[in-house]
Amino acid sequence: MKIRNLVLICLLISLFVSCRKNKNDKDLFSDDISLAKVLVDGKLRVGVASNYPPLCFSDGRGGLQGFDLDILTAVADFMDIDIEFVGMDWTEKFNFLTADKIDCIASGFSATPEREKIVEFSMPYFKNAQVIVVRAGENIKTLEDLKNKTVGVQKGALGMDILNAYLKDTVKTIKTYSTIMPAFSDLKDRGVDACITDFCSVAYLINQEGNRYEILENCLASDSYVFAFKKGAVSLKDEINEVLLELEEKGVLEKISRKWFGSNVIIIGK
Repeated sequence: MKIRNLVLICLLISLFVSCRKNKNDKDLFSDDISLAKVLVDGKLRVGVASNYPPLCFSDGRGGLQGFDLDILTAVADFMDIDIEFVGMDWTEKFNFLTADKIDCIASGFSATPEREKIVEFSMPYFKNAQVIVVRAGENIKTLEDLKNKTVGVQKGALGMDILNAYLKDTVKTIKTYSTIMPAFSDLKDRGVDACITDFCSVAYLINQEGNRYEILENCLASDSYVFAFKKGAVSLKDEINEVLLELEEKGVLEKISRKWFGSNVIIIGK
């Protein structure tokens, strides 16, 4: 392990012990040992939705691959620790975090004011948008055209929140999925008339399958992807942010971005 990590471990554990002796002085000490724990364990545990290309999906050999995975693997390499990707139902992401089954949530976690009340956010690394995707050539061009239509959406995703808030009384049926890829399959097979999801996943899908799908012109909302940490895990969040900035300066993140998107979509440091 790097000398830098050993120094951080000793410092943070020392602060934790001091904190226990000075409970009334919250300005000087903190109970936060999130970074120290990861460094002592020598591993960062990351919760992911395992079927969400291009951020995280099967590599066909029993493992996982993707844009987010490459970024966090680079982070772990820089910190000289191991990384473990934990597949989970996206609706269980907060439960996994609070139960200490994972240290971080990745694979397309959108930052919202409501979510920021219950978790810590890393700096945004990807600008995204919530969009409506339909089959190419269909007579669905506007939000009004969704009246009496069946719309697919992933459970626990930002798209579902938007659908419930603004379109619930417009559409005929809301069909939910544990991951977004089965929704796209249903769209192709006419099981649903439209899907609401991240632009990121739709852009990847269109790139893979040609002009089978179309995205409606007006996005429903813009958002940014972040990595999420347990509320109060400020030391771990700050360290990850510092490493992300280092990797951006070294050109590592741009290389990862070009691998998956063909261009630099990273917004860190911009």
